[in-house]
Amino acid sequence: MKREVAKSSIYNLAIVINTLGLVVSIFIALFLLPPQIPLFYGNLQTTSQIVSRLFYPFPVVLSLAFSLLNKALDKKTDLYLTSICKIATLIATVFAIVALTKIYLLVGYRKL
Repeated sequence: MKREVAKSSIYNLAIVINTLGLVVSIFIALFLLPPQIPLFYGNLQTTSQIVSRLFYPFPVVLSLAFSLLNKALDKKTDLYLTSICKIATLIATVFAIVALTKIYLLVGYRKL
């Protein structure tokens, strides 16, 4: 019983973090970002790397979908694949939050 709670708690934590990140990133995209932002958080090479600010929450949406998929697959796999899914979920969540933070710090902010 304890093992089952520990298995699902990592996925639940990742889902909660991704959901909070999604809400915060939507707020930031609507109110604090300029109309166009870079797609990646590096230096721009061409204008094709500039997208609308509505694409800002995209990394968190992908991470949330990945977390939900791994949680669904967790019940059907063995212990080795379960541990890989847990680690991959946590890494995807951390990378999504880092990507959003770096894009926000690169672009700057507008006052409300």
